[in-house]
Amino acid sequence: MTKILFIHPNYPGQFKHIIPALRSTGEYQIAYISRKRSTPNSEGLLIEQYEFKKKPRGAGVHRYLHLTHEAVRESREVCICANNLSAKGFVPDIIVGHTSWGGLLFMRDMFPDSRIIGYCELYASAEYDHLTADGQPISNDRKAFLRCRNMHNLMQMESMDIGITPTQYQLQSHPELVRSKLETVHEGVDSNLCAPDPSAVFGIKSKGITLTRDDQVITYVSRGFEPSRGFHQYMEALEILCQRLPQAHFLMVGGDHVFYSPEPAEKTYRELALEKYDIDHNRVHFTGRLTHEGFRKAVQISSAHCYLTRPLFLSWSAVEAMSMAAPIVASDEKLVREIMEHNETALLVDYFDPKEIAESIVKLVDDKALAQRLGNNARNKVVDNFDIQKTVKHWMQIIESQRAHLHS
Repeated sequence: MTKILFIHPNYPGQFKHIIPALRSTGEYQIAYISRKRSTPNSEGLLIEQYEFKKKPRGAGVHRYLHLTHEAVRESREVCICANNLSAKGFVPDIIVGHTSWGGLLFMRDMFPDSRIIGYCELYASAEYDHLTADGQPISNDRKAFLRCRNMHNLMQMESMDIGITPTQYQLQSHPELVRSKLETVHEGVDSNLCAPDPSAVFGIKSKGITLTRDDQVITYVSRGFEPSRGFHQYMEALEILCQRLPQAHFLMVGGDHVFYSPEPAEKTYRELALEKYDIDHNRVHFTGRLTHEGFRKAVQISSAHCYLTRPLFLSWSAVEAMSMAAPIVASDEKLVREIMEHNETALLVDYFDPKEIAESIVKLVDDKALAQRLGNNARNKVVDNFDIQKTVKHWMQIIESQRAHLHS
């Protein structure tokens, strides 16, 4: 039986579909290393977990090297967990790990005979910097920081046998010397679960409101309400929409935690936006973070779904919204155009133009035939290209190819 080890701080991360597929074959013994705050083991896997607390920036470490320092710290914890697995008789034949947190840094040294598969997301550079506005110059200081933040990624990519990246946009962000090791495999969407549901209902208990597909419902989803996901542009558009769509309800799904943007000084980005923009609080509903079921119900009743992003990662929620045939207004960014086509699967708009964002949403609400056509096309795109049956098959082929190398 082939032993395969997965490493990701937030279990199961991007590996939630491939792990069950591997288990179903009966040919793999699977172990997992993650942080202790992650979901506890409920699948009968070997799991080792570690405590990890980030240190404040500074603390004697040059700010260019903070992320590298954190990656080294975290990878040392991963090594301790790997030693524990070895003591239990689990020495991995194949190791699969996400490179962003540094979990693979020392795996080649610990397990020189293992095949290593890296999960590689976005490579930092001035061209792919989501904090620099289009057309704006980037300082030499920022360029130096971006170059240094790749240190732990490059070290892991050097030692991996093959890398997986979810989109061509992300693959192209990597330097030429790395691309030859990379294959594009999206993590996939369960299109049977993320499907249209005409009977979907979304309740807002605090306000005694129940919404269905018969209502005008505009959805915006972001894990964190922050600039990198177009929160300020959407809030400005929302001020317009509250006037243009007096019957509509607006579901704001997400939380105040910041993931990809600079931390605000005192108040949250949501609090700052609420002070600045005049919106109808009876119809604008901040739901907080939802369960996946709650997220699905919100999108399934959506008359128009807004997805805004700077050059970054394509959100799972955007692809799942497509799978649920939501009519989408999205920012016209290169990473979005890889999966959405203007006037075919979505309406693509200028990220920096709240008026255009608002007008496009109104267009979808007013033109139900257009909304249905875009939604149906979007779902077909996902079913044909991103369904988990196809993406898991591709993952399995890659793992099998690495397994074959063990005996060559």
